[in-house]
Order: sequence, then C-alpha cells, then structure tokens
Amino acid sequence: MKALLDAMGGDNGPETFVEAARRFLRRHPEAEIAIAGPEADLRAAVGGTRVRGLTIVDCSEVVTPGDEPVRAIRQKKDSSMVRGLTALRNADADFLVSAGNTGALMSGAVILVGRIPGFDRPGLSSVIPTLDHRDLVMLDLGAGVDIKPRTLVQYAIMGSVYARTVMGKPRPRVGLLNIGTEPSKGDRLRREAFPLLREWDGGEDASFTGNIEARDLLGGGFDVVVTDGFTGNMVLKAFEGTGDAFRELTRRGIRSGWFSRFGGMFAGSALKREFRRYAYQAYGGAMLLGVLRPVIKCHGNASAPAIASALEVGFRAVEGDVTGLIENALEEVPNGDDTRNA
Repeated sequence: MKALLDAMGGDNGPETFVEAARRFLRRHPEAEIAIAGPEADLRAAVGGTRVRGLTIVDCSEVVTPGDEPVRAIRQKKDSSMVRGLTALRNADADFLVSAGNTGALMSGAVILVGRIPGFDRPGLSSVIPTLDHRDLVMLDLGAGVDIKPRTLVQYAIMGSVYARTVMGKPRPRVGLLNIGTEPSKGDRLRREAFPLLREWDGGEDASFTGNIEARDLLGGGFDVVVTDGFTGNMVLKAFEGTGDAFRELTRRGIRSGWFSRFGGMFAGSALKREFRRYAYQAYGGAMLLGVLRPVIKCHGNASAPAIASALEVGFRAVEGDVTGLIENALEEVPNGDDTRNA
C-alpha cells in the first residue's frame, strides 16, 4: 500500500511530516510513503538517516492558505497538493494525506480524483470522542453548505460504511443533527430529510435512530451523525474551542492555591489521560467521503502524532475498501425532492 503525504501547507514545517511518516512506517513496515514538497527541504528534514519505504516527490510550488481553491488547483500544477491528487487519479498512490488549504483540497479531489458516480457532494467526516468511549463519525464538516435533503441520506450511507469498516461498528446508529428530537423540528432541509432517512433506515447494515441535539452529541447513543457542512463546521470548532478552554481552566484551577496543587498531584495523570483522549489532535484527520480514492485532511497545525493518525485512517480506509463499499451502496438512496438547489 502506498500513501502520498503532502508535506507543504501545514504550520509546523516538513520536519513534522517526516516524523509522522517515520512513526507510520514503524507501525506498517510493509507500506510505502511518497512525501511531496521541495526536495531540498525534505532531504534536510530527513537528515542523513535513510528511512525505509519513504521516497521524495520534488515539487516547485505550494498551495498557500490564501490561494483561491479552484484557481490554485488549475494553475499550480507542480504543487505538492496537485501532484498528490494527480497520483491518486493515476492510481500511483492509494490515499492522500494533506494539511493544506481545505477548499483547494476538496475542490482538487472533485476535479482531479472525481466523485463516486451518483453522489451529489462529497462530505468531510471526522471522529468525535464520546463519553461512552464508543466515539462517533460526523459529517459534513465543511464540504457542502447548500445541499439537498437526499444528500443527508447519502452522508448517512457514507458515514455508516466508514463506521463499519474503519471504526469496527457492525450496525451503526445514525442520527440527524437538529434543534429538537421531534420529526417536525428544524428548517426545511431537516424536515424533508427526516422521512427520507426513515425510508432508508439502513437495513441490516445501519439504523436511523432519529434526530439528535448538539448538547447530546458527546453523551453516546449514536455512531454516525449527519448535517450540512455549515452547521457541522460550526459545531466541530465549538467543540475544539470548548476543549481548549476547559483544559486551560483546569490548569488555572490546579495552580490557584497550595491545596489545589496538592490535589492536582494525585489527579494529574488521570486528567492528562482524559485530555489526550478528547484532544482533537489525537483524531488525526477528516476523511473526504464520496470521492473515488481516500483523501484525508489534517489540521494546519497538526503534530507528528496527529498526521501519523491521519495516515492510519487512510490505511484502514484502503484496507476496508471504503470507497468501493460506498459506491455499491448508492442504490439505497431514496430520491426525495430534487427541486432544491445544491
């Protein structure tokens, strides 16, 4: 199995990506990684020690965070992102991991790699840690803002396949993110999507459990949660910000006095363990579901362990043939009302 790692576009430099590749290859010595970026920078990051399974793809251009997505894909042909997506299209790599410009990566995946036939829009998915330690996969987290009701059914199918193959959940429970649990709640999109999801239901492979409110996401009870990209992105970033704030408040509380510091000595290891579990960096990257080959997006400030986790997501997605299973599941989608703009 061969991964393409886009080493440009992240905040932490090529050394972080090289270290991530080392970590992944130690875990999977049978795999190969082609790491894309300026050869001189990458060779300096690798140093004098040869890394078995790691090759360098020399690129002279970089897609920057400020680039207009489609223009960058069409004009920066020798960028690490475009070279990586082209390798996927040509089957020279099995999956791609990038921390670069999100809009460019999603646009490029559709333009260069291609959508699975019949699906309206790809969905950006990520694992969300829950209190019952079962975790859930949520999509869309930013790929599609103005979507059709049936697109949410497609997201449910894609998320269910991901939950079964990558997360090991035999019959995932699917929920629709809404402002209330009643079928009549929400805007037009969610009210029209609810009966389509109930009609689909998932059969033997999944089950539609109903609406779920944002306050209940971390409590468990669902394995897949679907929503539009605008709402999903807002919820995800609220979780990330809340987690960072809670960790800082905890640190302040422990340092507030000698008694608190004393208690922190006993609780410190347990708190660190839980903080690590709920840190968004620990969950690697978000997989773009609905394109013909796995594309995984990392945070721009992702650490080496987070990027290695994203490589692991791609590895499991290829092993489980996520894209093939999604393509086969297309016939399960109810058509619904196609008069909405998308």
